[in-house]
Amino acid sequence: VLCLVHDVSVTLGAVAVANAISGTAVGKFLGFDGFRIDLPMIGALLTLIGFSINDTIVIFDRVRETQGKMQSLSARIINDAINLTFVRSILTSFTAWMVVFILYLFGGDGVHGFAFALVIGVVCGSYSTIGVASSLLYRPRILWAVTAVVAALMATGVLLLFLPNPWGWIMSVVAAAVCLWLWLRSEGIGASGGRPVRA
Repeated sequence: VLCLVHDVSVTLGAVAVANAISGTAVGKFLGFDGFRIDLPMIGALLTLIGFSINDTIVIFDRVRETQGKMQSLSARIINDAINLTFVRSILTSFTAWMVVFILYLFGGDGVHGFAFALVIGVVCGSYSTIGVASSLLYRPRILWAVTAVVAALMATGVLLLFLPNPWGWIMSVVAAAVCLWLWLRSEGIGASGGRPVRA
């Protein structure tokens, strides 16, 4: 789930940056239009989520097969599973990326935003499955800390929407302190075997 949040956030950030520089010479050269969050863009984000989920399931299923009946999960098991699925992941991702890139270059105005979101999203979905999801699977303490930080940042964002400016700054400082506290606390969490302990 954190990888899905990552993929959608990076894609939306790229759309925002492309929208911001669309009027400049660089933006015109790269073909950036005034992208909007419309129905094709939402369709692209949902397609990206499905693509990323499928990639993660393939690698995690191979991790499960490689692990077999062993109780512990080691870095070698995860590395072997990634190596066994690496060619498949590269071929699938490159094929999908090539299609949406050609669609971005030669498609009409109706699919321009859709194709741009998927050009960025396919790359993010590919590396987040291999580099982020697998790492978090092996390190549950880091997974717990990252989850807590993401939850605190999302709560801060929601509060900033509804609070006036001075309160927004105060809440940002409080949220940063909470994130720091959760990160420090995560260093001491975990039983033998690396699994988080419930309070």
